[in-house]
Amino acid sequence: MKYQYNDYVEAVKMYLQKYEEFKAYVKTLEDQIAEYEERLAKEGPAAKTQVYSKAPGGSNRPGSIQESYCMRREFMRSEIERMQQEVNETQTVLDRLDFAINRLGDNDRKLMREHWIEGTSWEKTAELIHASTGYCRNRSKKIFVKLAGMMFGPHATPLNLRMIFYKGQQGELCSNPLLLANTVTKLNKI
Repeated sequence: MKYQYNDYVEAVKMYLQKYEEFKAYVKTLEDQIAEYEERLAKEGPAAKTQVYSKAPGGSNRPGSIQESYCMRREFMRSEIERMQQEVNETQTVLDRLDFAINRLGDNDRKLMREHWIEGTSWEKTAELIHASTGYCRNRSKKIFVKLAGMMFGPHATPLNLRMIFYKGQQGELCSNPLLLANTVTKLNKI
C-alpha cells in the first residue's frame, strides 16, 4: 500500500503528537470552569438598586458598583459557556481517537501509543514490539490511514480512490452511481 498525502491522515498524526497537550488543555479548562462557578456561587446575586447609570450609550466614566458586579458575573457566565464548548469539542476528538486506537491490534496500538503519544524513540518502540525500526516506520504510515478512516469515515479516503466510473446505457461514463441508477430506472419505465 503506497502512502499518500491526505489532510485527514495528517490531522490524526497531529492529534497523536499533541495528545497529552490536549488532555492537559481540557483539564485546565475544567479547572477554570470550576473556579468561575465557585466564585459565582460565593458572591451570590447582585444587590438591588433603584437606578443604573443615567449616562446614555457608552461613556468612559465608570458605572455603579452594582453595574460592574453584574458585568463581571455576566463575563464569567459567558466564559464558562465558551470554555465548556471547547472542552466538549476537544474531548470529543480525544474520545474518537481513543476509540479508534483501542480498535487496533495489540502491536499496532502499542506502536502508536509508545512512539506517537509517549514520544518513545523508534529504536525503543521497535524493541518493545519486537520488530525492526523500518517495519515500525512503515507500519505507522499504514496505521495513520486506518485511524483516519475510523475517525473520519469515507471523507478520509482520498478522492481519487472514491470515484468509481460506471458505464451507462448509451456507453457514457458516469461517476455517480445514483445518477446511473436514475438513468436506468427511467429507461426501464419506457
